[in-house]
Parts: sequence; C-alpha cells; structure tokens
Amino acid sequence: MVSKSKSTITNKFRNNTVSWHLDLWNCINVSNKSQRRALIISVASCVSLLHCLHLNHLFEHATHFSHLSNIEREITFRSEKGHYYSYFKRVAMETPTFLEGLRSAMNDNVTEYPSTINTLKRFNVYPELGLAAAFRILVAVSHRYQWPIRHCYWVNRGRDLPAVESCSGLGDPMYFYVYSVIALNGCAVGVLFILSERLSGSTVGGLVTVAAFFFNHRVATRVSWNVSLREAFGYPLFVTECLAVTQLLLSRSPNTKLYGFTIGGLVTCFMLSWQFSQFVLLTQLISITGTFTLHYIPERNMIVYLKSLTGGFIISYFLLFGNQMLLTSLLFSAVIAVWLIVILSRKLAGFYHPVIVFLVQFVGGIVILIGSKLIVSWIVQSEDDAHITNIFRAKFGNYRDFHTTLYTCSKAFDFLSYNDGIKPTLETGLLPVSAAVLLAVSLN
Repeated sequence: MVSKSKSTITNKFRNNTVSWHLDLWNCINVSNKSQRRALIISVASCVSLLHCLHLNHLFEHATHFSHLSNIEREITFRSEKGHYYSYFKRVAMETPTFLEGLRSAMNDNVTEYPSTINTLKRFNVYPELGLAAAFRILVAVSHRYQWPIRHCYWVNRGRDLPAVESCSGLGDPMYFYVYSVIALNGCAVGVLFILSERLSGSTVGGLVTVAAFFFNHRVATRVSWNVSLREAFGYPLFVTECLAVTQLLLSRSPNTKLYGFTIGGLVTCFMLSWQFSQFVLLTQLISITGTFTLHYIPERNMIVYLKSLTGGFIISYFLLFGNQMLLTSLLFSAVIAVWLIVILSRKLAGFYHPVIVFLVQFVGGIVILIGSKLIVSWIVQSEDDAHITNIFRAKFGNYRDFHTTLYTCSKAFDFLSYNDGIKPTLETGLLPVSAAVLLAVSLN
C-alpha cells in the first residue's frame, strides 16, 4: 500500500514536471506572429540592457572611472585610444562650432607635424564626428529646456591626498563618449539574439547564443577596457549587417530597394568606422559566394546582396575622400570577381554539367581576383596597404623591416596560442559543442 502511494506521488510529480517544461517551451516558442515578434523584441531589449550593465560594471571595475578627475580619465585612454578620443574632444569641445571642428579634422597639422593630413581619410574617425555632433545637440537641447545632464562632486581620496572634482552624466564629454560606446555594444548582443533566432527558427536558439556570448565574454569582446578602438564601433554594425544579409538570403521575394538601402547603408557605416572592415566583408563575400555556387542561394538574392555591397563600397570610397587603400584592397578585386561568377552562372546554366560550371566559376574567380588586384595596384601606383602585405610576409616568411618588427613583437599580432584561443573555449564548452553541431549538420 505504501509503495503504491509512493508510486502515485512519483508519477504525479513527473507529470507535473513534464507539464511545467511543456508550458515553459510553449511560452518561449509562441506560434502567433505578432506575439512572437513582441517576445523577440522584448527579449532582445532585455539582453541588450543586461549587457550594457555588465559592460558598465566591468569598465568601472577596471578603471574606477566615476572616482577619477577629468584629466585622469583622459590618461586612461592610452596610445591609439587617446588618439581617437582627441578628435571627439576637438570637434565636441575645443572648437566654437561643429563645422569648424570638421574643418580642423580635415586639415590636421598636429598629428603628423609638419605635414597636414585629412584625418577622415586616414584614420576612420567618422564615429567620433557622429558622437561629437550628438553631444553638441544634447548640450544645446539641455540648455534650451534647462535639463540637468551633468553632476559634479568632490571625491575624497584619503591618505592625506587632496580631494578632486569629478563629474558624471551625459553632459560630461567623457561620460557621453564612453557610455555611447557601451550602449552600442550592449545592443550588439540583442542583435545577436535576433540573428540566432532567425537562423535557428527558435527563441531558445537565440538564448543559447546569448548564453554562449556571456560565458565566453573575455574572448568575445574587449570593449570593457578598450572603449575607443575601431572595433568597438565596427563590431555592432557588422552584426547588424549580418542580420540584414541573413534576412535577405532567407527571403523568397526580397524587396530590392529595402534590402539595398539597408545593407548598403550598414556596409557604408561599417567601412567608415573600421579600417579592417574590408577583410571582414571579404570573408563574408567569399562565404556567401561559395554558398551561391552550390545553389543554396537564389540568383536574385545574390544580385541584391552584390549590388548592396558594391554600392556601400563606392559610397565609402567617396566619403573617405578617395582612399586608395580601398581600391587596392582584396575586397574590391573580389567584388569584381564575384560579379563575373554570377554572370558565368547565368550564361553556363543548362549547357554544361554543374561540376564543370563550378570549376569554371572557381578558376575564373581566382584569375579575375588576382588579375584585377595586380592591374589596379599598377594603375593606382599606391603603397598604402604595403604594410599589410609585409606583415603577412613577416609572419609566414623571413621578411623584416622596422614596421613589421614593431607590429609582430606585439602579442596581438602573434599566432593564436592555446591559452588565449583554444583553452578558454574548451573550458566553457563552446568549441566541443560547436564541433558536435557542425558534425551533426554535416551528417544530416
């Protein structure tokens, strides 16, 4: 009798547990489109806010930012971090108007004295210009409506050290700059959630990605201690661009104008904010082209993507005042080669075996890539990207000069070591789980 009662209780407990799990699963994966959209936006907003708070905590813990004076806060921006912030400070504070600050940035005779350079062309400082404009607008509006957006206080250091004045709030230029970057990167996690949800078709898939990002936070981002680096602006823009491209590739009848302007605009912003964006977009272009040649992507979607990428590239070239490094980049040559691959796919379809078409596309693409790179470099006669080629020669050969030695002696330019790359992902389980998923998809 007792055993029967225990068995009944156990079965009820199991049934209740299963029912609770099913209710939770149904709550997470709703079928109604409007409810699902609201759920996705709500979860994305929550994880974005959570990441903002987490980055804020890490940054404050690393720098004690709220207890530093303004000059001490600026000192925390070492080397190129201070270099990029100086342009924000110049345009936002040190010049009477925004246009005068813009003119000063375009005719800079301080950075490479005695030469006068256009920093918009040389250093990808468009993010600083955007933040400076936003800061000036915020200050003007706050003065107009008398909003208190800056609070100052005295910090007692103790140990017979003099007290220092410190300020906080969006009215303080350092706070505005730092927390604008933190907010931007916080939103990147929300975009990652939406991207994963679209790829997996499940809200749970998005939550798994967010969890993996937080578990591997140390190797996933370094914005919490390197706020003003170009990747801090470029990475969120690239993730958003990936979401737009994914939505385009999944669409059966894509809106050409909508996706064209969206992806083209994101490509432009990405290229204006980070000088290494061309290499990231190159890997994306190669991946999508490979998928297209295997007939997983419709030709119409591929053409929309190519038009968007080409348009974004051209606009970036002009906004960077004819930066010759873009013309001599592999991305420019790859775009030309991929256009040829798409044309060959259309011309050869139905006449030859798919394997022959693939081989013709592959060989033709490689030939055009190398040929256009050599021809453009010969026509332009530019050596702006010579240091990149020399770094590769130094890493994989015996080439040495002052600049390559300066770069390669840094740990950031060394080969990925076991302790820095493989060990952290093994400890968090990311690498073995990713390998298992890749194997399962391949077998399927």
